[in-house]
Amino acid sequence: MTAQSRVIFVPRGPKGNQGVKGDDGNSSVDTGRVDGVLDILITNVVIYWSENGNDLNDGKQVGNAVQTWQRVCELMEFNKQNYVYVIGDVVMDYYVSTKGNTFLNISKATGATNAKITVMDSSNHGSLPGGFWMRGGSGLYLNSVDIHLDSSKGPYGMFGLWNGVGSAAIYIYGSTITQSLTNSARLFFASDGSRLHADLNATSLSNISEIAFHSVAAGANPNSHHRYSSNVTLI
Repeated sequence: MTAQSRVIFVPRGPKGNQGVKGDDGNSSVDTGRVDGVLDILITNVVIYWSENGNDLNDGKQVGNAVQTWQRVCELMEFNKQNYVYVIGDVVMDYYVSTKGNTFLNISKATGATNAKITVMDSSNHGSLPGGFWMRGGSGLYLNSVDIHLDSSKGPYGMFGLWNGVGSAAIYIYGSTITQSLTNSARLFFASDGSRLHADLNATSLSNISEIAFHSVAAGANPNSHHRYSSNVTLI
């Protein structure tokens, strides 16, 4: 686990915790008058996810990896930075919705020979595929992870943004994205009132281009749709 240390200076005031009142009645900060310094520890959440893992583990080290996406979701902490390292072939068959501005990084673990996520029907939501649905202000980054869509829960997407919750961004690098012949789930989904940015680099969409973006037809530019922006200009 890594950590950052953020230093906050606390201005001195009449009660020891507020700035001196200015002429307009509002507190002001006198940079020459500081009562103390608060040192706040900001932690990143690290989770190892492996086909050979065990959900009784805490996922904090490669030797204590968890096995299921559901367990990954249980260990994830909202309003924090979550780093998920994938080892081998894993299954995403559980749906989770963030409760705040959450950052999620999913990447191949160092030393892993492969990292593949197969997306199937969610076990906890009857109409959605397994996946990660965000609130506005959240971010998702995938690096060197292969994704295979194999869910009948279209037209919803593996990565989604909820109705009326602003914007969020997804970045995918060095990955391949494929689908089964029976798959109907989308890769990206954004509902009305939302705007999802998707940036794909060094990534192959293979045979999934026609259903990559919900509500965007094959051969169309996703940037022409009010719900999306992307560096992909033709699908």
